Amino acid sequence: MRNQYLLLLSLVFVVVACQKEVNDFDATPPPGDCLLTRIVQGTGIDDSVFIIKYDAQKRIAVLIDSSYSDTLTPTYSGNNKYPDFYGFLSGGGFGFKYNPVGKVIEVEGLGNKTTMQYAAGDQLSVAASFYLNINTWEPTWNYTFAHDAAGNLTKFEEFNPSNASQGVWQITYTDIPNPFGDLAYYNYGNFLGMDDIFPAYMFIHQSKLLPKTIQNGGLSYEISYGLNTQGKVVTSIARLRNMTNNNIEFTATRHYYYSCP
Repeated sequence: MRNQYLLLLSLVFVVVACQKEVNDFDATPPPGDCLLTRIVQGTGIDDSVFIIKYDAQKRIAVLIDSSYSDTLTPTYSGNNKYPDFYGFLSGGGFGFKYNPVGKVIEVEGLGNKTTMQYAAGDQLSVAASFYLNINTWEPTWNYTFAHDAAGNLTKFEEFNPSNASQGVWQITYTDIPNPFGDLAYYNYGNFLGMDDIFPAYMFIHQSKLLPKTIQNGGLSYEISYGLNTQGKVVTSIARLRNMTNNNIEFTATRHYYYSCP
């Protein structure tokens, strides 16, 4: 499942089946210094599979989305942790810009752009998204952010192009360290299918811990995790609850697989 652009707060989800059969959900990731190499989206045998390969510096070298048969290859400058650009074999891609301390300040691709600014302590303070209208960047959404003392994102507010508030999202956390932070920028455009697990995933990744609830008015994402004996996350289940009637309106399940060097 992949949107062409990171729809940060979209509550419309489209489940797309892929052609690849997966039947090893009981596989246990090995212990030690392991790298996440595969994400399975769904609960059955015909689900999207995302394959991740790494270079010698343990940076992502190749991403493969089985459902779209797309392959994404990042390119890096020197020893930079994150890519300058990643492109699809089918054409197009996304470019990144950084500040002097390595924080991403802009992502651009497929006619869309997101810019980010940071406050003291390199914490994300504001962000803005745009779409390309012929030769002009037109604003779509703006965001402001609040963090706790540990650097976890606790709140963000969304504004429309007229600067009218569209709601405040409140976030609570588990005590599980966040293992997915380095994947966030590669998910731009929902390439890893993570947007329906963590709304505004590219921003929440800044947090040190994994989120437990993400709430906005009458909507609440409730996220649970399965760990192996080494404490690695092997499953996640995100449920979107309508707080008005207590109904679960959407469920997103993921299985995570690792390998050791």
